[in-house]
Amino acid sequence: MDLRNLLPLYYDFYIVAREGNITQASMIYHIAQPTLSKNIRLLEEEIKIPLFSRNNKGVELTKEGEKLYKRLDSLFCSFSYHDDEVSDEETEGSLIIGVTRNVVDARLGEYLSFFHKKFPKVKIIIDMNSPQMLKHLLITHKIDVLIDYLPNADYFDGSDLIVKVFGKFETCFACSKDFYNSHDLTNLTVRDLKNFDLVLPGPSRRRQFLDDYLQEKNLVLQSNVEFQDWKYALEFVLRSDSIGYFIKSEIEKTDLISLDVHSELPQVCFGFIYSKNSFNPITSKFIQLISGVSDIDF
Repeated sequence: MDLRNLLPLYYDFYIVAREGNITQASMIYHIAQPTLSKNIRLLEEEIKIPLFSRNNKGVELTKEGEKLYKRLDSLFCSFSYHDDEVSDEETEGSLIIGVTRNVVDARLGEYLSFFHKKFPKVKIIIDMNSPQMLKHLLITHKIDVLIDYLPNADYFDGSDLIVKVFGKFETCFACSKDFYNSHDLTNLTVRDLKNFDLVLPGPSRRRQFLDDYLQEKNLVLQSNVEFQDWKYALEFVLRSDSIGYFIKSEIEKTDLISLDVHSELPQVCFGFIYSKNSFNPITSKFIQLISGVSDIDF
């Protein structure tokens, strides 16, 4: 088979490998599923290399398939269109974003809404998982970009990952209005917090930032209650005589009162992690756009 006939087969293999699922690739790129399956089999027969292992859950790249995907990814990305050739509204494809739980709860919804207005034909898929699993999915090209709290040593291990900070959260200690009005908290300091019932994050990057800060101050705060999900912590603090630790934006539209502890609390940074070996035009547009609006008010 000559190259002219092979190219469509390579492209069909590429989009299935990129989406990780034949059905999903069929829907996004408007190609019949039987056609995709047939073309991948033809390509495997032609080059005499098994590209996918097939099981009840779908398909998974073999080692040979992974190597071919990386070569094709670099090639196809070099043919990315220019902004003046295709408008934002006409840009099509998919964007698979890996996120950890609390990043979803923070401002990701606002960022995605902003991106969707600019690129309405791009299908957005969210994969919410642990940092370890998301890193694996990123390295194996199952997701396009990962968003997580930073710094995180897991992403600086000599791999091909690129890390870019694009946003910061201010943190605070807060309590309910009833608790605030019934206590004199005017001269409250971080050290004084040990005298109150505290609601702190469970093991997480957010908790690590707080612990690092306290260690620098030679302070220790013991929590009476811990929550992995800040929304549960917020509801608990609203209904109790406790002081909780939050990101300021999480309590802006609630009845919680941010406390002045006469000290600059740690900022929580977050950012993009992506692989330089599998960077595509849509991912690039997402990173460029969100990097430019991450500090604005929506």
